[in-house]
Parts: sequence; C-alpha cells; structure tokens
Amino acid sequence: MAEYTTIDDVARASGVSKATVSRVINRPNLVAVSTRRKVDRAIRQLGFTPNHYARGLSGMTQTTVGVLFLEDFSELAHNPFWGLATNAVHAALSSQGINSQIYSFRPDNSQDTVRGDTPSGLGFLQSREVGGFITIGSMTDGFYSHLVNAQRPVMIWGPPRPPAAMISAVDSNNSGGAALAVSHLFSRGYRKIAHISGPTELKPGADRLEGYRRQSDSLKLEFEPQWVQRGDGTFESGYELTKRLLSLRNVPDAIFCLNDEVAYGSLAFAEDSGVNIPRQLGIVGFDNIASEMKILRRRLTSVSHAYTDIGETLAQGIRTLMNGEPFRARLLETSLFEGETA
Repeated sequence: MAEYTTIDDVARASGVSKATVSRVINRPNLVAVSTRRKVDRAIRQLGFTPNHYARGLSGMTQTTVGVLFLEDFSELAHNPFWGLATNAVHAALSSQGINSQIYSFRPDNSQDTVRGDTPSGLGFLQSREVGGFITIGSMTDGFYSHLVNAQRPVMIWGPPRPPAAMISAVDSNNSGGAALAVSHLFSRGYRKIAHISGPTELKPGADRLEGYRRQSDSLKLEFEPQWVQRGDGTFESGYELTKRLLSLRNVPDAIFCLNDEVAYGSLAFAEDSGVNIPRQLGIVGFDNIASEMKILRRRLTSVSHAYTDIGETLAQGIRTLMNGEPFRARLLETSLFEGETA
C-alpha cells in the first residue's frame, strides 16, 4: 500500500520551510533556482504529487470537493439520516466557498463502477476535476484501500481507520450516545431496558451495544441476555423484535433501538398491540431523523448527532488536507432530543 507524502515531508527532505515548498509548487518564479532544484529533487525522490487545487483555497478561485455517497441514491429518500448527513456536508462546504458534487457509488463499493453519468470509480479518484473527497456511508475494506492508494485528500464521516496520516475521520461518539439513551430512560423510571442492536461487525452498532451494556452495568440495572436482540437496522426488524421482546416471560419496560428506523418499527408494534407509550413502554432511537416531521403521530425520543458540527468539521478537515496539512480524527458528542416516547 502506498504511503501518503505531505508537503511537510518535502520541506524536511529539502531543508526548507513548508511555505517555500508551496511557493516552488505554485509560484516558482519567486524562488531562487538553487532552492527550486532542492525542492524538485525532494519531490521526485518522495513521489510527492502536488495538489494544484489547493491554490484556489487561498484566493478567489473556488475548488470542488467530491462528496462520495457510498450507498444507492434511493437511500437518500428511504432513510432521512443520509439526507441530513449529506445536506450538512454540502451546506458546510458551501459556507466555506467550496463547490461540491455528490456521486453515488454502487452498494458494492469495491467495484470499479459509479452510478449515473459520472466516470469510472477508480479513475474518478485520480481525477483532477476535484481537490479532495468526503465520504458518507458504509465503506468496504476494498474501497478504503482504493482511497489510500489514490493518494488524494479524503475525509470520512464515520469511524477512523489507519493510516490516519492519509485519511482522517469525523464521527459521533456512538458509545456515549447509547449511554445517554440509557441514562435518560433510567431518569424516567424505567428499570428493565432492552436493546435492539444491529450488525456488530460494523463499528457504530458495536459501539452502541457497548455503550448500552456499560451504562446498564454502571446503573446496576437488571439484565437478561434475551433483552438484547440483534436486527438489521430496518423498520421491519424493529417491529418483529419488539414483538419477540414483549412476549418474553420477563418483559422489558423500555427499548433502546439501534436507530430511528428500528425505533419506529418498535413503536408501530407497540401501538398495534395496544401498549401505552410511554407509560407501559419507553422507546428511544438514535439519529433523530424526524424531530420536526409534523406528519408523524408522535415525535420519537432519540439520540441526535451534531449534524451541523460534523459537516463543518469535515469541511474544515478537507480544506486542511488540501493545503497539505494533517488533520486529526475527531469524535463529536451527541445530544438527546426529548420526544414523546420515553
């Protein structure tokens, strides 16, 4: 796997400042010939590829960031979370004077294909039409390797992966958000709290399960293994697994759900069964996708991502990377939207 070389590496190798390296790349006529030769030699030896689009960030010229949506475009309509996330990134880039273009890769992200009229996937990662990329969605290991090998500035909305020097990430504190949900239910008098989880091979689901268990232990809550039911993150799994939980001999009095889709499925079964929400059963979701949706019969209590802050941090990160600077991974705290279900 190729290593990512930064402008800092070139500066150290040539014995000059980073500003001098930038001038050699962008305005070589302002640099002495002997200095240019040293920098050029270091660039060749290190295999550094200057990103000429970074120049536009310091002047009036706009650059373009490719927002890679690693799901089918239909998910933007089916799951409001993706729409909220994508809009937060687009708005943050726009506020910083950076153009953005959204591209949807096929669900099999390792393939060399892109939906629509966009160019071939792996070729697009080398395109000079964009200055960098921000990814939103579930990423395969294969596609991540393509991103690293492309040696382009990339920011991920999601958990960080190595090597951090090349690709940085911004994500919510999923474990802390789960603990927040359990604490809220406890404060409302619920003592037998179940969890409908998701695929634990995916880090967000694993972290939310860990946060639920950790906070339940901390509060010394009653626990039974059957109170953790693994689903697939859909409305249907929320409906069916709530049916299973409420048929147990020791029935839980609250359910913390992996996400809001699951929570709405849980709420639907409870209402179909005549269970009083929130008196007989408390339900808390995760994502806060519908706090302002007036068409719903009731607003869901849910853990909320800091959508705006995440979008702004991703925009700041990609700008920093395109300027040749490193950007550390960030984990942002969640908050709780208090609806009518817990």
